[in-house]
Amino acid sequence: MNADNPITSKITQELDRCVSCGLCLPHCPTYQLTHREAESPRGRISLMSALWRDKLPLNTNLEQHLDNCLACRACESVCPSGVPYGHLIDTTRQAIEAQQPPTGGRARLRRLLLTRLAPSKAALTLIGILLRLYQWTGLQWLVTHTSLLKPWPLLARLNGYLLPLSRLPWWRPYYAPTRTTQGEVLLFTGCITAQIDTQTLRDTIQLLTRVGYGVTVPPQQRCCGALHQHNGDIDTATSLISRNSALFNQHKKTVISTASGCTAMLHDYPHEADAPPRLWQAADICQFLSEHNVFQGHTFRPLKERVIVHEPCSLRHLLHQQQHVYTLLNKIPD
Repeated sequence: MNADNPITSKITQELDRCVSCGLCLPHCPTYQLTHREAESPRGRISLMSALWRDKLPLNTNLEQHLDNCLACRACESVCPSGVPYGHLIDTTRQAIEAQQPPTGGRARLRRLLLTRLAPSKAALTLIGILLRLYQWTGLQWLVTHTSLLKPWPLLARLNGYLLPLSRLPWWRPYYAPTRTTQGEVLLFTGCITAQIDTQTLRDTIQLLTRVGYGVTVPPQQRCCGALHQHNGDIDTATSLISRNSALFNQHKKTVISTASGCTAMLHDYPHEADAPPRLWQAADICQFLSEHNVFQGHTFRPLKERVIVHEPCSLRHLLHQQQHVYTLLNKIPD
């Protein structure tokens, strides 16, 4: 790293805010798994500090310790010094990517996914079609119940993650409210969500229109850029951020997202001094429904079911909005 670079000076100042108290260690999933200092936020901050100050050379072991970080940012929630760990790990990964671009088959595959597939709506749509054919033709059942993927354990694991997919996502540009208009919102469909979690998006549109909100789904929107930013691809992330932000400015509406990781990324879109004023705001769907009291005058049918609530790290540690999920669930009678 260039020790005389202004960016280096700013980063090292932020790294120095860490007082090595260790309060973050019990909350770090990789430290809990390995009990190794280098796999903890405190250890990674020490490694990043040495790297930025040219006290340690960039090598495979150091890079692996930083790469193992999940960027869940649970450490930020308990840090008494307010260390911006997420910003530090992203910036360091970007610097490593620029200084020593990764090589090898996995690196090429990752670059293909990030630079060619995630930003391309056409490519993602094609993948969505192929995945549905894979399921609907029974091929997934055959692969799952035989040993066809035994030589490729990674593919076998990915196959197990693929849940049943609903029909293909074809979105209208606008969905009118079915009751007295309460307002207008924009729905962010994202990249993976638009193909894999389409039923959630459909349910969101149905719910919002029934409580009086018009929903715009601009076809020009693209991936939020979180995948690229967390993997050091700052150029693609910046391009996606600029494109989406300019698009949202045209609509001047609240941007609703059903994926908290995307919501957190949209919420953190930079506010540069020379950038146009931001005429929109991002909101998680549960936050929007809860804070706008959209169900006033509506009643829910009782539902005698037990549910499991998953609090994503992005919802809990970045947005700090997990309470809205329970607020909405409490509106359903037993």
